Parts: sequence; C-alpha cells; structure tokens
Amino acid sequence: MPHFKRLRNSLSLLFIGLLVGCQNQNPTERKQVQAFDQYLASLDQLEIPFNCNSNPHFELKLKSRNFNPELHAKFKYQWATEPLGILFQDSTKVLLVDLVPGDIAMVPVFMSYDLKGNKLDSLNPWDKSAWDPWYQGVEYLTVTKVRNIEIVDTVYQWSEEHPNPGENIEDASFNSGRRIYQWTEDGILRKGH
Repeated sequence: MPHFKRLRNSLSLLFIGLLVGCQNQNPTERKQVQAFDQYLASLDQLEIPFNCNSNPHFELKLKSRNFNPELHAKFKYQWATEPLGILFQDSTKVLLVDLVPGDIAMVPVFMSYDLKGNKLDSLNPWDKSAWDPWYQGVEYLTVTKVRNIEIVDTVYQWSEEHPNPGENIEDASFNSGRRIYQWTEDGILRKGH
C-alpha cells in the first residue's frame, strides 16, 4: 500500500508539472513551434551519404519541391532562395540544407535548429571555391551517417603574368586541403581535425 501512495503522489506531481509547463509556453512561442513543425513537414528527407561539389558543371538538383515558401522565408538562411531538405533530425534538433546562389552555381548552407525553430548554428562550407582565369578552386563535400561534414578542396593557381592561365595545369601551383565538421549533440557544427 505505501508503494501505491508514493506512485499516486509521483503521478500527481508529474501531471501538475506538465500542466504548468504547457501553461508557461507563451502564445508567440507556441505559434513558432507550430510553424516550424509545418515547415519541417513540407521538406524532403535527404539521402545519406549526401555528396555535392562546387565544380561549375555540378548542379544541386534535389530539392523539397513542396516546401512552404512563407515558412521558408521565416526560417531560411539569410540569402537562401530555396531549401534542399532535411539531413538529420532527432528528439531535440534538426539539421537542414538551404540553397544560396553562388558565383557559378547554387551553394549548400547547413542550418541547425532546435525543435522550437530557434537557430543553433550555420555553416557555409565553401571557402576556397571560385573560378577565374588565374584561379580554379573546387570543393567536394560528403555528409556521413556519423553526422560529419567532410570537405576536400583542390586549388590550382596561375601567376598573373601567365600568357594562358587556366589552360595548362602543369604551369599552375596546386594545393589541397581537408576539413571536417561534426554536428554535435548541442546542435553546433564544430570543426574537427
């Protein structure tokens, strides 16, 4: 009998806590949560591994065709024109990909939110991508199942005195690099080794 009384008291306290928690959520926050839920429901789930690159001939064609434009305007990355979709979602956060017009093609930008629609972090992965007569920088990106974003870059650069820049790879200086970002439990995109 004492166990039943403690269980009844525990259930009563749990119910009161839930009731108070629901009442403490202000109407503005409740509307934002509902809007964010609707926005997420309008996005497609992206396949993992997710691969793309900044080569001028590569085009990000996958996109959430039925996204809600009004809600995208509310939750998008500042210069994004459309969402690509959802990469990961768990019980506390979600990682989305928006598309931003770049110099040559669309650029993927990663946006991390809590499930109330509050932005936690963002990442524009291209920092070496560009294309002109003296510089060719291409970055290759892979998102893995362990929530890593791996970026490998290749950069060819010619001197400004070169008579035919961009034509002869042997005359260019070459650099390559690799960066990894981990989408952590707190929703931050942390640069690793």
